[in-house]
Amino acid sequence: MATTTASLTINFKDGSSRTISHPVCQHNDTVRYDQLQTSLSYIQKESNSILTTLINQETANKSNAVSRVDNLNTTATVVVSRSIDELETDSSTGNDEDDDDEEDDDNADTTEKPPEKKRKTK
Repeated sequence: MATTTASLTINFKDGSSRTISHPVCQHNDTVRYDQLQTSLSYIQKESNSILTTLINQETANKSNAVSRVDNLNTTATVVVSRSIDELETDSSTGNDEDDDDEEDDDNADTTEKPPEKKRKTK
């Protein structure tokens, strides 16, 4: 099964970072706009929460003169990536276990394959 994930990494000037991830969809389908919008909204809400918390901590702790949020970039990149699990679920049986090397007639591969190219012989 393919999993599409949106993630945002916030890098702080002290070298630490925080990554926020959210699954967009868990199917082999194309990503729909509404699915992506849901993930981006979640990431935006979480990143705002993280930054607000840090700013409040810095404000409360005046003795810490060097702020982690002073030099944050105002732009961020959200990465959307797709990973495919090595073991695909058998859609006919729902069985995700690896079958033996023997092929049963009932489980024969019925996928259509493109015709092979014919070679010219002299």
